[in-house]
Amino acid sequence: MGLEAFAFQILNAVVWAWVLALLALGLTLIFGYLDIINVAHGTLYAIGAAISWWLVQATQSPQVGFLLALLVAPLAVALIGLVAYHLTIRPIMSRPPIYSLVTTFGLMFILQHALFLIIGGAPRSAEMPIDTLIPILGRTYPLYRFVMAGVAAVIILALWVFLHRSTYGTWIQAVQQNRAVATAMGIPARQVVTVVFCLGSALAGIAGVLAAPVLQVRYDMGIDIIMDAFIVVIAAGFGNLFGTVVVAMVYQIIQAVLALLITPLQAKVLALLAVLAWVLIRRKGLLERERLA
Repeated sequence: MGLEAFAFQILNAVVWAWVLALLALGLTLIFGYLDIINVAHGTLYAIGAAISWWLVQATQSPQVGFLLALLVAPLAVALIGLVAYHLTIRPIMSRPPIYSLVTTFGLMFILQHALFLIIGGAPRSAEMPIDTLIPILGRTYPLYRFVMAGVAAVIILALWVFLHRSTYGTWIQAVQQNRAVATAMGIPARQVVTVVFCLGSALAGIAGVLAAPVLQVRYDMGIDIIMDAFIVVIAAGFGNLFGTVVVAMVYQIIQAVLALLITPLQAKVLALLAVLAWVLIRRKGLLERERLA
């Protein structure tokens, strides 16, 4: 194993970790504030990727299609999340989280099969909006991957600013801490809960758009990454924004390093075991939720 191969493996891990963190933040946002375990989150990510692919095909321009997708996909996925929330989630909001787990599991299959009927079962490829290659350590690396990571990082920063520096963010935290008191103070709690679910869904859609030019777009592409996202948020603690980003980085780097020595599947299993050991040592995870901070 050469130094160049090691460096590129780490670089790929760090770049992809930003997309994984963006997806995981949508997941932890929904659970951290609403106590909803959204298994369908990965399918919303796949829908965002499919919208990106379709817009690139429709416009016949990777650049225009991608830019349109960054605007259209989060709105479309948020709308899907809004409808799904009112039809399936809201009626069970007062029930234990296990009810949301079962409900969103069914929702995942409905959305996944609907996406299959729309785009088919064959993998689709979305062209990169930026096809420039830059030299690094004697090799070339796609500039788009840096753009992808940069956009994800900017959105994550914007999310933090929204939650901690805006009036609506203050309302969200007030509702999360004590919904009854927040309502008595005049905060529109129902509206806030709906916005949180739509915002988490939109983050999944954006992550899908960013990933589409790098991965093959499939109707079931959300299954693999949602497992990684759940691992990240469990290790970080549901509702922990900064921890989610850090754990996503560490998890991806562990996988990348191990993949140089063993098979990718074995690397993922060992990385999972490492994360589970971290959860056991910290004694935090699903049983202890942290605030988004």
